[in-house]
Amino acid sequence: MTEAKDWAGELISGQTTTGRILVVLVFILSIASLVIYFIDASYYHAGEGVEHCEEWSKNITQQIDLAFNIFFMVYFFIRLIAASDKLWFMLEMYSFVDYFTIPPSFVSIYLDRTWIGLRFLRALRLMTVPDILQYLNILKTSSSIRLAQLVSIFISVWLTAAGIIHLLENSGDPLDFDNPHPLPYWTCVYFLIVTMSTVGYGDVFCHTVLGRTFLVFFLLVGLAIFASSIPEIIDLVGTRSKYGGEYKREHGKRHIVVCGHITYESVSHFLKDFLHEDREDVDVEVVFLHRKEPDLELEGLLKRHYTTVEFFQGTMMNAVDLERVKVSTGCQIQSNQYCFYIFLFRLHNAYFLSFAESCIVAAW
Repeated sequence: MTEAKDWAGELISGQTTTGRILVVLVFILSIASLVIYFIDASYYHAGEGVEHCEEWSKNITQQIDLAFNIFFMVYFFIRLIAASDKLWFMLEMYSFVDYFTIPPSFVSIYLDRTWIGLRFLRALRLMTVPDILQYLNILKTSSSIRLAQLVSIFISVWLTAAGIIHLLENSGDPLDFDNPHPLPYWTCVYFLIVTMSTVGYGDVFCHTVLGRTFLVFFLLVGLAIFASSIPEIIDLVGTRSKYGGEYKREHGKRHIVVCGHITYESVSHFLKDFLHEDREDVDVEVVFLHRKEPDLELEGLLKRHYTTVEFFQGTMMNAVDLERVKVSTGCQIQSNQYCFYIFLFRLHNAYFLSFAESCIVAAW
């Protein structure tokens, strides 16, 4: 059991290449299963509700979804073996997603019936988008990670709640289920966003008692999520620095990274000398890296040389910032003529120590 637990833990660990591939694969298949649900929910609402009789051999989407669920079931047992606390694992949100989505797929084969069911719960897997993007080294800053978390939580809750409304309205009220309201899934998505935003046009509404009851309780959560997430998302998007991106290096194009004492005077003197027309080879892009945004005077200077000059906010003491500006060709440090500096920076996976006093130090 110990060996099996170690093997399973290593297999799904995000620290290993195999684990990262497996996590990304589970996410992709979960989204594919969600897309199949969207197709079924959009097709079967007209006159057939959410359940109808159909042989499994003739239902292509059900066959594909079954293949996905077999994979999810194997992944579930691997996670169960690797879990240190089995009880806590059984009570996890993603475990409940598997409980309500995997077994109905096998029951449908036995009964020869197709049921839309609770497959919309796969939308909760969208909450893992920030983790996936970090695995792929796409998200690197705390603000971008937080922004991805807020957006993924909002969208996953929105799509999941729309699936519940779709199921309840198209099924009708128990025990007779004689009052179904044929409501398309995407109409439910539209209805919830209008309701959560407190606009409430009134063109779509719930007819069943179960649908109205769920909506009352959901609004307590949905309005709170909408009221807290949207302002924070807007704040994160609005405060993102326009100099916080990543340098897009063209193939075969050389560039030099300039950092240190970045002011209008130092930059203007440097550009006059470096880009002088008498130089034989000036086909090199200049990338400035500084911890503060440029002032209006420096920004105007950068705009005048926009074809050969780019500016990024960051520091050479941060490995992430050095990776953003692709420090592989060279790094030039401009010093303050009134100060004595000791520079420690990383270049080509090695650390270089440079001293600068009233001079310019270039490291190649």
